[in-house]
Amino acid sequence: MKKTIILDGKKRYKNQYETINLIISNQKIIGVGYLPDDEESNKINAKNHLLVPNIINFTHLFSKEIKRLKNNGISKLNNAVLNCENVDSSPNNPEFLIHENLAYDENNNEILKIYKMSQKPILTKVQFSEMNFIIDKYKNSEIELHFILNYYDKNILNSIESNPYKNFTFGLIIDTIHEELCESITKQILENKIVSISTMDDNILISNLSEIAKQNLPEVFYKLYDENLYKIFKIKNKNFAMLSRPNISAIKTPQNDSEKTTILTTISDGVIIQ
Repeated sequence: MKKTIILDGKKRYKNQYETINLIISNQKIIGVGYLPDDEESNKINAKNHLLVPNIINFTHLFSKEIKRLKNNGISKLNNAVLNCENVDSSPNNPEFLIHENLAYDENNNEILKIYKMSQKPILTKVQFSEMNFIIDKYKNSEIELHFILNYYDKNILNSIESNPYKNFTFGLIIDTIHEELCESITKQILENKIVSISTMDDNILISNLSEIAKQNLPEVFYKLYDENLYKIFKIKNKNFAMLSRPNISAIKTPQNDSEKTTILTTISDGVIIQ
């Protein structure tokens, strides 16, 4: 089968970037680093592009719509989700736990049981008032909760920043950008106060995140899609391992405020689209 070679992409390793080549065939990585002597391979020049793993839009987890691969930077599409309201029809080894109506669920013992079995945070998409109600209800519990807020303003960001409870983490939906709050959002991402970013519209996730983070975009990518996915959501980054089916986006980040972020290619489960 014809190979595809991702040339000269930049991969984050610890606190620095290294230039690598990836060889993909039959949806799997069959080579890292070297260049095969194969004139018929499809070559994608990723020079000056970051190879960002596991870009996920968390709003997908709450949707029954099948998301199809597009070159929009969102590479982690096929997620195993356990719905706490319908455990019997959920996968055996879920990657994520969700609860769409946590503010109104009185079955605390069952929720605790689900959490103890998985040891993963339960994600819930909420209004600010619902979040405050849930926090008051679960502030003395061992259950880890991740709140995805449908709306944000200065007061909400202040509330996130001052949260004293270690079992709660926070994410924002950023379809609307408030320019005066971009610096505060970026700061809280880098300080692990905000640990996920989502949009309702897939096509604006990367562009809106770029507009918010500006020159900090590479570090924000690393925090959200490498560090936080592993430390908080327990999703390991195996995207550069031999024989893995990678979820990787090749993205050129702006070098100054006049440049725009561009997406060269999106690879999801080893399927490549440009």
